[in-house]
Amino acid sequence: MILDFNRKCRISTIIRKEISNILSFYINDKRINFLVTISDVEISKDLKYAKIFFTILNIFNYKSIKNIIKILNSYKRYIIKLLCKRIILRTVPRLKFYYDNSLSEGSKISKILKKCF
Repeated sequence: MILDFNRKCRISTIIRKEISNILSFYINDKRINFLVTISDVEISKDLKYAKIFFTILNIFNYKSIKNIIKILNSYKRYIIKLLCKRIILRTVPRLKFYYDNSLSEGSKISKILKKCF
């Protein structure tokens, strides 16, 4: 049980690092003119599916976030192809991108706390 958790944790950190490298060096899309940061990767128990959570600084417009999610999800096959070359696994998990709003929520909470104190 502990070995499975460590394996999932190691694979998720490797995938997070590699996807962030791929996004910064191999995907040059003019529609993504923001710095996209991969914040977390959640892998299923059977290592077949991965949820990729990303953040974008200084964007609070949900319409543009939805567009970026669509763009990143359209690059899934290309990212998986590059991951296959970089990571040695039996199967590279299927990817799905999600926006991580914890950074924006944290800034809202800190603003509220500053007003209270």
